[in-house]
Amino acid sequence: MSRTHLKVFAPLMAAVAALGFSPTLRAAESLERVEVSALPSSIRVDVQQACPNLGAELAQAMARSVHLVGRDAEFQVRFSLDDGQVSAVHAHGGPSDYQQAVRTAMHRVDCQDKVAQSQPQRFAFVLSIKADDDARPGAARYAIRELPQGGVASTQ
Repeated sequence: MSRTHLKVFAPLMAAVAALGFSPTLRAAESLERVEVSALPSSIRVDVQQACPNLGAELAQAMARSVHLVGRDAEFQVRFSLDDGQVSAVHAHGGPSDYQQAVRTAMHRVDCQDKVAQSQPQRFAFVLSIKADDDARPGAARYAIRELPQGGVASTQ
């Protein structure tokens, strides 16, 4: 190696050698594996167990909005339940014309859960709205679908 190369690479080799013996690098090697999922495990997906009349109550509370807007929609709805009180409702996806109606309707839903009586619980589900039933014009259909525990359903 020429002196020029030695002058250039000597500091670089010294830095690499120093990093190789660094306590920080040795500590990083001992870190445990952590798994991250799209839907935190703290969010419950068994919403129909906590809110058994959810579909019927949402259909009744949203009937006027669905009639006025008249569009199909799909939302991912998340909310908190604390001692029977629904709060912190978020509706993601679907037409913006429905989002406030979904949030308002969720505040009217009657939910009871033993765990939520002692500590707040977060729930998530997918709400699908078919605005007009061909067999019965003017009648909307609603579907409640639970999210898989490890993922998030797509919304349109």
